[in-house]
Amino acid sequence: MSWFKKIAEWHLKLGHQIVPIDEFDEHQLAGQAYELAGQSTVNILRDKELNLVAVENGRVIGALFTSLVAESYSFDVVIAPEFQGKGIGRELIDAGMMEFQQLQGDMPEIEMNLDVTNPMLQDVLKRRGLGIKQRIGNDRAIMG
Repeated sequence: MSWFKKIAEWHLKLGHQIVPIDEFDEHQLAGQAYELAGQSTVNILRDKELNLVAVENGRVIGALFTSLVAESYSFDVVIAPEFQGKGIGRELIDAGMMEFQQLQGDMPEIEMNLDVTNPMLQDVLKRRGLGIKQRIGNDRAIMG
């Protein structure tokens, strides 16, 4: 079973859908996802592509943006404020990590490098086995 199918099954149990951006109305969902990212404190860099969206009642409530540049993989997750704390971010993080594992199977030389500015997110990622590679100030770290 692909990493996407696993994530999609988990989310359907929670009452929302996780969809790859190319399987639905790309323009509408992508526009909503980028608008959501623009309203958040997450700085989605130009090298990141919209990968998955969490959708409830036709509305994007979360998004996963990923990037593979040279041998460095990274991702960002953004969640609508009223849906934070409901497990959607955790599952999008898991989707990003599963994609990395799949890529690493084909390209063992790639590394995960996440620029994390949220201390709570740092704790979540530590519980998933990531470590701090570089500390930048008090709240910012490169993790992988």
